[in-house]
Amino acid sequence: QGQAVGARAEDEGLTVGTYNLLHPGYAIMRPDGEGVYAGTHKVGVIPGTTAADLSESNWDIRCPAIGNILSASALDVFFLQELGVKELEDLRPFLAEYDVHHLIHPGRTAGDGVAVLTRRERLTSIVQGVVGMEGKATTGEWHGRDFMVAATVTVHDRHTDSRILLASVHFYAMKCLDPEGTLLRNLEKARLETGCECVIWGGECNKVYRSLKGVVEYPAGYTTDVGKRLATTTRGGKKLDWVFASSSARVERTAATEQFRQRTACKLP
Repeated sequence: QGQAVGARAEDEGLTVGTYNLLHPGYAIMRPDGEGVYAGTHKVGVIPGTTAADLSESNWDIRCPAIGNILSASALDVFFLQELGVKELEDLRPFLAEYDVHHLIHPGRTAGDGVAVLTRRERLTSIVQGVVGMEGKATTGEWHGRDFMVAATVTVHDRHTDSRILLASVHFYAMKCLDPEGTLLRNLEKARLETGCECVIWGGECNKVYRSLKGVVEYPAGYTTDVGKRLATTTRGGKKLDWVFASSSARVERTAATEQFRQRTACKLP
């Protein structure tokens, strides 16, 4: 099912979660047991074949399961990663209550991207934007061009009568130049331009924010739940998926976001 974390920021309890959906193309390419039917990712059954040759995507059953998780959790904001155009269209029936800002990574072969979902009952979208992340020399034709992107949305929170800047990210430092630094510089610029009181961003950071002598070094100017460190345990026990908010915000795990996290941790039979 991918991974997810949840957070709450501000006094009125804006609920936020991030969810890597595991794009079918990457599930087959790796292959990932959560994204392919059992028994279809074994190597060596047919001489000369690879795992990808034998893998069969289980998106047809994962899609409704993911859609039900999103609609049942009903958080105010979802940050989604590894979401392609077809996958988004498949999920549309479950997202009737949300505005969707979806961007495709220019350089990724699977055609996947990131999205920000905002619940219209509480939030009004004002400005949608993009943060480009330049490819390294190793990306060939994408060197000096945007290899990946982050999706940003400025919203008006009607409960608090405030402006909030949101961003869904998927960092890949192996192929992009300083993705976190690029994001933070652009978020600060956008915050000043739009007059936002708070910035909230999250996604698959592919980075472990380590604790040094009891002090966790988060990105400058941002915080998360210090007690629970809002990240999921993923590959090799590493915490790679995060939700951050401006350091002036109060961020904590709530019953709603914890339930969302537990739902996304469930594996299909």
